[in-house]
Amino acid sequence: MRQLSIYEYYNQLQLEYLSAEIRSKIYKNESDVKYWQTIMAHKRNKILDIALRNKLQSIFDSKEKYNELISQILVWGIPKLQYRDIVQERRLKKRDLYHYFKPGTDVKVKNGSGVLIKKIEWYDLDKNLIKLKDDLIVNINDVCRLV
Repeated sequence: MRQLSIYEYYNQLQLEYLSAEIRSKIYKNESDVKYWQTIMAHKRNKILDIALRNKLQSIFDSKEKYNELISQILVWGIPKLQYRDIVQERRLKKRDLYHYFKPGTDVKVKNGSGVLIKKIEWYDLDKNLIKLKDDLIVNINDVCRLV
């Protein structure tokens, strides 16, 4: 059971909603996409209920709130996807990272003169390396997936 205040729970729900939204975009299997869309609908209802009862802005009515929270998840390197609990994290994290860094995926990559868009050819999470098209091998912390 979560030991959070209403406001902490509200923010966590929004982060979980955004994580489900990202999963619905990076997972390609139709049943996975539908599952994450269902999760999003349930979390959306909870978020809107709490927002209405407490007159709070949410990711659905405030672009600033949306950008603030999505930027906590979509970071350079390994994304900070949210999990309901440690059990869900153990069950999903490896699969999330596979889909996030799947070969053929477009990513932004930092280089000395700015940011390039490249496709992933392979990745090695143990060594924190990603090989991009044109034989470019970079540190995983220098990439961010396009979603």
